[in-house]
Amino acid sequence: MALLLVNNPGKRTRNTMAWWTNIVAMALRSLVLIAMLIAPAMAQDGTDARAQIIVAPLEDAQLNDVLTRHLTLPEFLDVGARSRDEWLASVKLEATKLEALLQGYGYLEATVDVTVADGSPETVLMTPVPGSLYKIGWIRVDGSPPDDDGTVSSSLNSLLNDRVGKDADRQTLAELRRSVTWTLGEASFANAAVSQQDLILEPDTGTVGIVLAIEPGPPVVIGDVRVEGAASRRLDIARNLVPIEPGDPYRASVIDAIQADLEATGLFRRVRISLAGKPDRLGRTTLRIELRDGPSDPVQLKESSGLGPLLLMITMLLVVFRECIRATRYWRNVAFRSVLTLLVVLMTAASGVLVVQRIAVFLS
Repeated sequence: MALLLVNNPGKRTRNTMAWWTNIVAMALRSLVLIAMLIAPAMAQDGTDARAQIIVAPLEDAQLNDVLTRHLTLPEFLDVGARSRDEWLASVKLEATKLEALLQGYGYLEATVDVTVADGSPETVLMTPVPGSLYKIGWIRVDGSPPDDDGTVSSSLNSLLNDRVGKDADRQTLAELRRSVTWTLGEASFANAAVSQQDLILEPDTGTVGIVLAIEPGPPVVIGDVRVEGAASRRLDIARNLVPIEPGDPYRASVIDAIQADLEATGLFRRVRISLAGKPDRLGRTTLRIELRDGPSDPVQLKESSGLGPLLLMITMLLVVFRECIRATRYWRNVAFRSVLTLLVVLMTAASGVLVVQRIAVFLS
């Protein structure tokens, strides 16, 4: 038997091309691997350099914890992609925020010093200097309304005297402004507002003087009471809880009591009380009470909150049971099949009603 050897130049060419393709692919993979290995070193050396942010700790542990929680800059700040002035500006902006934070806690002269130390990486040291904790030394109110019997002046003086000696932090100052407007509202000045607040620091005594400019507006008399937004039966309940008649003067304490009583019923998801429009020439304006219905029966709704998942589970079991007996002789029984299908439909409908009810309550 003779062995016939056939020279196939086309096949040899394909093998050569495949060999070179593998060589090129291996070279490309090697280049990618080398780039991945040297990229971190190049980043630290050049365009992707980082600066380490360090905040000097304070002796006051509570204040130090506040600063730590409100610091938004990362420990290492990427600075290679930006100019030095740009990333230093972001650091100084953060320092300004920390200064405002300290001042909000009553350290009204607080500063945050920023120093940059050369190195690899560069180190940015932010040093909070809180200074003294200021107390309220005195309070003056400018623009008080006419007060023939001295009731408003007496109430304001009592209010202001109670605040003297407290820390001059942001929360105390905000509560002071709210209390002043509420006191004026109790005297029928429902539209009173604090238009300006000035702080006068007295470093020698560690106290601050507060000047509040107020705009009391005209006294308000209730001309009409409008209760709206709820179902008719609930509107009747709400009206019985509003002890205001047309011609009564506006009283902030009465408004607060109405708000609390309406919310305590549990019938309303939202209660909003406001004055509708400006007072007329007699000082009368409409008191508007906007309500949004809550659940029909809060207790019943709470007890039925777990009924939806239970019905859904039973429905799923019925569906599985129905599918399992399709191949059995019981499925041939028309009555049995009809009853089972009816149960599945009813349980599905009940589950859907409960789900829709819960969604409606949530959206309201």
